Amino acid sequence: LGTVCLQTNRLSESLVLLQKSLSLNPQQPDAHLNLGNALGHLGRHEEALSSHERAIQLKPDYLQAYVNAGNSLRELRRLDEALSFYDQASRLHPDFVDAHNNAGIVLREMKRFPAARERLETALALAPSDARILCHLGHVFHDMNDLPNAAAYYEKALNSRQDFEAAIIGLAQVQLELRHFDEAESLYEKAIISCGSKEAGFLQSLLHLLQGDYQ
Repeated sequence: LGTVCLQTNRLSESLVLLQKSLSLNPQQPDAHLNLGNALGHLGRHEEALSSHERAIQLKPDYLQAYVNAGNSLRELRRLDEALSFYDQASRLHPDFVDAHNNAGIVLREMKRFPAARERLETALALAPSDARILCHLGHVFHDMNDLPNAAAYYEKALNSRQDFEAAIIGLAQVQLELRHFDEAESLYEKAIISCGSKEAGFLQSLLHLLQGDYQ
């Protein structure tokens, strides 16, 4: 029942039910994982980390627990430790897409762009149409100022998922940097209409100011 509450976003109720279940039987790795998920959604990342680590203690090959522990550490900005958990998951199961994808995200945040690209390309080889991975690769190339490759990956992400806000905005930013103002404007408008994107609305306003500077 606690898991059902978590899946339906009834977080406080989920927390109470999972804690009660674990008080009766603390040897439940799935319950510890779900408790960690509920705590993470509530922003209680230190406690979430402890729950995920307990799940791993009970089930040392629990791949999702390693990734979720890494996610908690990323939220706490303990990036080296987060990467270590993702690496442990990928060693246990080299084909675990989320481990490689999340490692790539953290490596990008650490500004280790070639390593981030390598891990994301590994993830993409396992899941070639995953819009998340394609978009993250777009971000990495964008950070490296490789605008043609950034645009190509954002476009691939949008071919896979047309309403992917991050990819639309990423591609718009590339067009803006290339001073293709009409294309950027069109993409911001798409993000606003398709995704209700407040970020795109803000960036569109900045674009209007920028265009005013050039007129």
